Amino acid sequence: MKEAAKAAALVVLPMVSGYVLRRAGLLKRSWARPLMAFNIVVGHSGVVLLTSWSIRMKGELILLTLTGLTLAMVNMGLGRIVGGLFRLPRRKMGAYIITSSMSNVGYTLGGLLCLLLMGERGEEALGEQVIYVAYFSFYMVLAIYSVGRHYGEGGGKGFLRSAIESFRDVRSMPLVALAAGLGLNAGGVARPAALSPVTTGLIVCATVISMTSIGLTVELRAVRGYLRECIALGATKFLWSPLLGLALCHLFGLSGLERKVVFILSLMPCAIFSTVMAELFKLDTDLANSAFLTTTAFFLVAVLPVLVVLLPYI
Repeated sequence: MKEAAKAAALVVLPMVSGYVLRRAGLLKRSWARPLMAFNIVVGHSGVVLLTSWSIRMKGELILLTLTGLTLAMVNMGLGRIVGGLFRLPRRKMGAYIITSSMSNVGYTLGGLLCLLLMGERGEEALGEQVIYVAYFSFYMVLAIYSVGRHYGEGGGKGFLRSAIESFRDVRSMPLVALAAGLGLNAGGVARPAALSPVTTGLIVCATVISMTSIGLTVELRAVRGYLRECIALGATKFLWSPLLGLALCHLFGLSGLERKVVFILSLMPCAIFSTVMAELFKLDTDLANSAFLTTTAFFLVAVLPVLVVLLPYI
């Protein structure tokens, strides 16, 4: 539980700092978008490059990637259905779909918990988390950016045109980083041992920048206006997703550590990146922020203790 508290602190403290400093007039809300874009192009790309360069790929572990991708795609479709039932306008619809699809499975929470909760097998679990999210850079550019462009920035463009434009966007740099990392990996080029602390440092710095940027955009008063959406997204993240995750483990024959990793990651709250995407593509940032805040708070207070208790039996 102590390790889980450390991960929670790394997520919460920078966000609170960003919020307080903005309220005090020391930082500006307008800084959030360039900070987020910089973090994607430099921080996230760096983490993707270094981790994909060093992971040990096993044939059966590709099923972890397929599990993560399936969860994201199914939840995107579910978000479109629920958003339609709620009759959400365009900007809210885009934010809801992205927030439904994206969970905090990356290094800012899911990866940290895999590392910290699995004890002596923590580094192995973190490696499997990297494999689980290997789909993300492709999915972000092809699917998430396309939804963002369709419902927000330059709204109304077809999904095919939006996808093509997304590949030409500098914010697609993580995709280049993934290709470079996997190419070095496949080519047998060993990653220098000296880069290991660089990876850890990048993860910490990128998390701090992401959370501080989100703190700059947070409007606590807005949460009350999105309770219906937040409750629906909470049900998606904490009820539907873990059930689907365990079902996929059974379908794909995943067990042991792989099953535990899937269970941890399928229980993650709304992603930090959903807020980043809403900001970058001019969607409803208040909805994305409210969903991130409420589901993360509920996760830390109510879901995480249950996860710690149940994990040994998964």
